[in-house]
Amino acid sequence: MAAQTADAHRPWRDGELVENVPVAASARVYAGSIVAIDASGDVAAAAKGAGKTYFGIAVTGADNTSGAAGARTVAVRRKATARFAKTGTAVRGKAAYVADDQTVTDVSTAASKVGRIVDIDADGVWVDMSELGV
Repeated sequence: MAAQTADAHRPWRDGELVENVPVAASARVYAGSIVAIDASGDVAAAAKGAGKTYFGIAVTGADNTSGAAGARTVAVRRKATARFAKTGTAVRGKAAYVADDQTVTDVSTAASKVGRIVDIDADGVWVDMSELGV
């Protein structure tokens, strides 16, 4: 599946809400997308890549494509179990890795871990992100 191009409702269970998280410079974050945090503490839409740090699920969206880091903020749901689209196989208990900001995979090659697959339904896979403390 391709990265998000609009806000989306992301079903979730549990978790905590962190508000006013700064958005990285020149970044667009859609509500419902997986976000990664950089060394400065700014978030952007998650993308496949090793060594990235997953931070949570954007609850609100923000367009900071023309702004400096922190010019816009978003609310982020952390330590949640949420449903995502999947690519590859889906097996309960396997680790889930970021494929893009709305899709997870069980393939770890050149990807960052986002959590563990705990359920599978007709609409996607449920990923428990609490084991990472995020």
